Amino acid sequence: MTVIVTDSTADIPSALAKALDIHVIPLLVNFGSESFADGVEITNDQFYRKLTESNDLPTTSQPSVGAFEELYRSLGGPDQPIISIHIAAQLSGTIRSAQQAKDLLPDYDIRVIDSESTTMSLGWAVIIAARAAKAGKSPDEIVALTESVVKRTRLLAGLDTLRFLEKGGRIGKTRALLGTLLSVKPIINVLEGEVRPFEQVRTKKKVIARIAEVAKDLAPFDELCVLYSRNEDEARAFLEQLSSIHPREKIMMAEIGAVVGTHIGPGAIGFTGVRKGV
Repeated sequence: MTVIVTDSTADIPSALAKALDIHVIPLLVNFGSESFADGVEITNDQFYRKLTESNDLPTTSQPSVGAFEELYRSLGGPDQPIISIHIAAQLSGTIRSAQQAKDLLPDYDIRVIDSESTTMSLGWAVIIAARAAKAGKSPDEIVALTESVVKRTRLLAGLDTLRFLEKGGRIGKTRALLGTLLSVKPIINVLEGEVRPFEQVRTKKKVIARIAEVAKDLAPFDELCVLYSRNEDEARAFLEQLSSIHPREKIMMAEIGAVVGTHIGPGAIGFTGVRKGV
């Protein structure tokens, strides 16, 4: 069976990752001189508490080439196909580390795929690939399916502030929004691996209404997930709104983890969905 690898920015619930035999390599979150493996040495609760208490914003760093090589070697030999799906190359050097580790193992069958996104947008590509692997699909079939999912996935999120994106250097074209940081709630999307501005609205209530409207315009979905950071009650209410376009019991909820949380901060809310294929 093909083995599926991803990184911790996918924010896949741990029980689901375990059930689907998904292997997750952690990125690092750095508070000053302290470094923590995302999801291994620091929980979401611990991370967001430290984030609000710290005077300086944390930084993040990708897994090393050596960590990837060690993981790939541990999963089997040259006869074991591995598909490694990761955070967008424009957002992190993670995929570069994966590719370099692959190059060190020329006899291994390793396919490295850029999800062109992060958090559960990446997560959906990984989950669907893992389901296909469990169903006995070939590596070529899984790669083709994953590439289709990447093209059909959309992510939209409203933030409380752009401060974290700005400080983290992940702001991209959203610089156009900086002049009105104090007076608006920015809505962003991730397209072709880049964080981009979508709209600016005045209140969190309008953020949620606008994001729900966009989700309805993009429907129908094969998969749908509500994203949030610390604001679970708000996310559950948003899920109820989305139940008009997707079965409630099939909408996942995922809290944004430490690495992505470093760049967006608490109070974010959004969705990521895989649009139905044509």
